[in-house]
Amino acid sequence: MQGGEPSRNCVEHNKESIQGFCRDCMAGICFRCAIGSCKGHTIQNIDEMDEQTFNDLTDSFDKLIVKLIDKAEGILEKAQNQEKRSHSDKIPLIQDKFFEIRRQFEK
Repeated sequence: MQGGEPSRNCVEHNKESIQGFCRDCMAGICFRCAIGSCKGHTIQNIDEMDEQTFNDLTDSFDKLIVKLIDKAEGILEKAQNQEKRSHSDKIPLIQDKFFEIRRQFEK
């Protein structure tokens, strides 16, 4: 990757150039993927993609990114709520321990 440009090589076979797009996997693929892991999938030759197809795919990726961000935010919120609950559950125990220690010093 140079100058921030995306790699034009296959993720699975890093020495192979991307020659197609697998619609089932939503990924750029090389010839080896086309006859291997993506065999039987809906594959389109990148050279044959028109601008509308490219724009449709870009829109699909944008929607997937929004969904992933929403899910990540939901997971983060749940984790934060769980952390708050776990701390609030410990407060009575800490207070009890504090009062127990305090009573020992008051004797």
